[in-house]
Formats: sequence, C-alpha cells, structure tokens
Amino acid sequence: MTPGQPETEVAVLTARGPGAIASCLVAGPAARELVNHCFRPTRGRPLAADDTGRVLHGCWQTGEELIVCQQHEGQIAVHCHGGEAAIETVLAALCEAGGRPVAADQLLARLAPHRLAHTLSELLLLAPTQRIAGLLLEQSSGLLADSLGQIVEQLHTDQADQAALQLARLQAEGPLARHLVTPWRVCLVGVPNVGKSSLLNVLAGYQRAIVDEQSGTTRDRLSALTALDGWPVELIDTAGFDDSQQPLERAGRERARQALESADLVLMVEDARQPGSGTGTEAASQRPTLIVRNKWDLLEPAAMTCQPPAGNAAEPGVLEVSATEEWGISRLISRIVGQLIPDPPVAGRPIPCGQSLADDLDQACQLIAEGNPAAAAELLSDWL
Repeated sequence: MTPGQPETEVAVLTARGPGAIASCLVAGPAARELVNHCFRPTRGRPLAADDTGRVLHGCWQTGEELIVCQQHEGQIAVHCHGGEAAIETVLAALCEAGGRPVAADQLLARLAPHRLAHTLSELLLLAPTQRIAGLLLEQSSGLLADSLGQIVEQLHTDQADQAALQLARLQAEGPLARHLVTPWRVCLVGVPNVGKSSLLNVLAGYQRAIVDEQSGTTRDRLSALTALDGWPVELIDTAGFDDSQQPLERAGRERARQALESADLVLMVEDARQPGSGTGTEAASQRPTLIVRNKWDLLEPAAMTCQPPAGNAAEPGVLEVSATEEWGISRLISRIVGQLIPDPPVAGRPIPCGQSLADDLDQACQLIAEGNPAAAAELLSDWL
C-alpha cells in the first residue's frame, strides 16, 4: 500500500459457525492489490479495474477454490467454503498482505450511503431465516428508500395529507418491522399436565422441554427459538397454573405471569377431555389468545386417521390437536402465523425495517397530526 493512504479493511460478513459458504469483504484503496496477492483467477490474468461486476472463479494461495467478485472500485467480496478454518485462512492471508481486520457492522457503516442502508445491512447480518433475508434484500434494492423519499418530498411540497396516508401504510407494518430479527413471543399456558411441554417440543421441531406423566414437571419458564413458515418465533413453556402453595410452584407461576406480560400470542392449552380447563389468569386474558385442546387422541383415538376438524363454528378460537401424535399441528402453526402476521408482505410492498425506523414512523405520524410536517420531514430525512 502507498504510505499515507487510507487503510484497506477486511471483514467477515457471514455468521461464524458451520455453513455452506462464507463471505469476506475487502474495502479500501488497496483492495484489488490485496486480493491479487492471494488469489489466482482460473482465466490466468489478475483482477483488473474492468472486472467490476464479474464473478471470477479461481484458487487462493493455499490452493483452495473460491469465488471473487469486485462489486465496486475498492470493494471486493471473497466467497469461500463455510467452515471456520476456510474463512480464517482467507482472513489471515488478506491481513498478512496489509489489510486491517474490522467488525462487519463497522465496515458496513462506513460503506453505507445513508442511515437506512446501514440499518438494512446490519439487519441482513442478523437475518434468522431465508424468508427474512429475502424481505430485507428486496427493501435494500431501493424499495423502502424510494417510499421514504416520496414521503419527505411530499412534506416539503405542502402535500402533508398524501404524506400522512403513505406514512400510515408504513406505520401499519410496525409489528412486522420490529420482529424481523427479534422473534415473536408465543407463550404456552395452562394447568399442570395438559401437555404444554409436549406441544412446545413438536412446534419447535426438537426436544427442548422435559416431558413426564407426572404433573408439575415444568417449574420455570422454558423457551425455544424456532421458525414457523419462515418467521422467527420464541416459544415459551410456562409452569402450570394451579392453586398449590408450595414455594417452587408459586415462583414458577410468577415467572409464567411475567412471560405473559410480553407475549405477542398466548396458547391456552387445555386437556381435550376437560374443555375449559385452561387458566383464566388476568395476564393471559389481556393478550391475543388461541385455545388449544391437546390430547385429542385420548378422547377420539379413531379420529387420528382423519383430517383435523375444520373447527367448531361455535368456538372459532379453539383448535384440537394431539402433540404426541403430531395431529393437527400444521393447522395450529398456520393459525399461529396468521395471528402474528395477519397481512403477510408481498413482493413490491415497502416494509419498514427495525425498531428504530418503526419508532420514527410513529413519531412522524404524530408530528404531522400536530401540524408540524417540517419536523416530520427532518426526522425522516435523517434516514436518507
């Protein structure tokens, strides 16, 4: 590198841990020099300025095959095998050639043209599912920035009414915006021995909770992270609500109530043989709730060979399932997702991303309602 010129930085963009592919970004005035020091393209000649936008196959100095793409002048992505050893080898070689290792969020913050682009880049690094990543990528293409830009322009040109309508549509996406990388919280409650732990395990897709025929096995809240239809969800299994005065049981009930206070959805689990056996706690009654009648196989064993019932018209919020037989679970998942995301996003629809932007949209709407469109425009302009 030339003495005195800005440093060229190197960051690992993909999450650490096993994976199919890992990506490293080299950014700075000596980016091409560093990559050419380590990389030998299959075509024979080094990476050049006119290779911007091309995907080049070749070998690293260790002999490992990988892919390099010069995204812009002074910005090159290196894609290798996803193992820890492979990415560490790539990173070490680039740093030995003169690159400075930095955290991905720091590098992306410097490269982002504005706050919105930086936020979207940060969220992409944290995307928990392919569906979330796809949504963020679409917004990163300019869809969300264009929508915010139109609103700011309308506010600057005395079109506050049109801006308010467009803002209201974005503001309505607030719950989704706040849960792109932060999972929705679904809390399972009920009296002891209705099968909450078994239901959590089957919904999570793996054995997370201990299951025992003895009631009261769960004495503290237990959580499991999973994805339902591509949306991140935290399932919370709580201690059974009963009248026991034992200290452990009382402590478990208190933690269950605390979990309920922050739940986005409550699954009131009942024993199908005892309809109405779910707890009627005040905290649960204040949250959106689905009643799940578990152990349906013990009530109607022959029904396990049939399709789950369409639902009782007199009780539209009730679903019959069998956690042990995994019967009715797909329908339950569909109902959970429909409750959490009643209006799933479609291609081409701008979606605000992240807690901070959702909060600023709320504030901008309030400023317009108070007759201060200039302040709303200034607030939203900070993102562009």
